[in-house]
Amino acid sequence: MKKILIPTDFSETSKNALKYGADLAVALGAQIDILHVFQIPVSVSDSYVYIPDQEEIDGITKAHLAELELIIKEIQQYNPQVKNIQAACVSGIPFEEIKEYSKKQSYDLIIMGLQGLGFVARHILGSTTAKLFTKSEIPVLGIHKHNEFKGFKHILFSYDMIPFENNHALKPLVDLSHFFHSHIHVLNITDKAEELTQMNEMLEAKYLKPSLVNSNTSYHTITNSDLISGIEKFIKTQTHEIDLLTIFPRKHNIFSQLFINSASKDLAFHFDLPLLVNHD
Repeated sequence: MKKILIPTDFSETSKNALKYGADLAVALGAQIDILHVFQIPVSVSDSYVYIPDQEEIDGITKAHLAELELIIKEIQQYNPQVKNIQAACVSGIPFEEIKEYSKKQSYDLIIMGLQGLGFVARHILGSTTAKLFTKSEIPVLGIHKHNEFKGFKHILFSYDMIPFENNHALKPLVDLSHFFHSHIHVLNITDKAEELTQMNEMLEAKYLKPSLVNSNTSYHTITNSDLISGIEKFIKTQTHEIDLLTIFPRKHNIFSQLFINSASKDLAFHFDLPLLVNHD
């Protein structure tokens, strides 16, 4: 990973994502860029609709760029090893602009701040971050307000037993694990206890072994009728701390539904862990 994009809305949560991203970038030797997306203010009354002219929009953009420059200084004071941070400011719908900008500039990773659990947070997640989680072609790393970068000694990969269409889908995960000498814990959760042994054998030999070759990997299959409960149970039984949770919300699988169904959006918040969302 050589290019990392960190969108910001100037909130404390997004500022922590910037700090996390700065530390990660230094460890990887990667470039980080900051993007702020703002929506043009429109006033509507019974008699008219007011839309700012280009001069006003340029003024708004200039003000936001000044804020971004201050953030760059804060990040470089926080971690002096961070060099050459680039900042950009565009107008539009945040999800659409972030998705388009990240693809056009060929970023390897997008880092987003995650708000705490609550009504507002659910709606923020539903409007921007969740869309990136499910529709971005680039891996998205969600960072909580209190997360600090400590490397990735243990990565939990929650897997749905669906074969990957793209042979390179696991490359970002494998690259991270090799760089940080991580142990990958591949976890499959099933509600069919009688299939535990068979599933574990298939998990290791058929579905993932070729892609995870030469990785420090262990395979686990547990029974639970609820995905979040199953992940939580597994984490609690480990003697070591999990540093990163990663999933693949592919079309029609349970992970994509976690970000579509508002009642299930707790996955990103339930665990106070960085969440890496990859794509097939």
